[in-house]
Amino acid sequence: MNKEELSPGIVIYKDAIKDRAYLLDLMKKVNYDEIGGARDVGICYIKQDSKETTLFDIEEILESSLDQCLKDYCTQYTIDGIVPEDWQLVRYGEGQQFGTHLDENYDNPRTVSLTMYINDDYTGGELEYVWFNKTYRPDPGDIIIFPSNYVFSHKVHKVLSGTRYVVVRFYKWRTIK
Repeated sequence: MNKEELSPGIVIYKDAIKDRAYLLDLMKKVNYDEIGGARDVGICYIKQDSKETTLFDIEEILESSLDQCLKDYCTQYTIDGIVPEDWQLVRYGEGQQFGTHLDENYDNPRTVSLTMYINDDYTGGELEYVWFNKTYRPDPGDIIIFPSNYVFSHKVHKVLSGTRYVVVRFYKWRTIK
C-alpha cells in the first residue's frame, strides 16, 4: 500500500482504486441530480440497500478498493466504532466548484471523510485545505482520508475544462442503543 501524508491527519492512498476505468465508465452512466447553491455539482447517492445493477456494481468496486485503506487509517489514528453514510458519486462539470466548507455540522456529526478520485482528464478542480495552506491535484486512483472537523475545512477549485468524477463518503461514530 503506497501512501503519503499531506499534513497530519490527511492521508493519500496512491493508486488504490481497483478497476478504475470500468468504474469511470459506470459512473458516466449514472443519473446525477443537479444540486444548486454553494456546490453547483451533480450528485448521486448510493443507498446502502441499492439493488440497481449499475449502482450495485459501483458499490462493489468502491468497497473492495477502500477496505485496506480505511483499516490502515483507523489503525494509524486509533479510530474505532465508526459507521458509513451512503456513497456519494459526484460529477463536477466545467465552471463548477465547491466553496470552503467542513464536512461535520450539528445535523451531520461526522468523524472521518474520504474522497476517491476517478479520473484526471480535466483541468482545475484542485483540492485545498484552507487552514493548512495545502493545495493538492489528485491523481486518478487516489483515495484521500481526513477528519471531518473544522480544522480540515477544504474546498474544490473551479473545474476549468472537462468533467471531474469523484466518490465521497463520510463516517460517524456508532451509537449504542
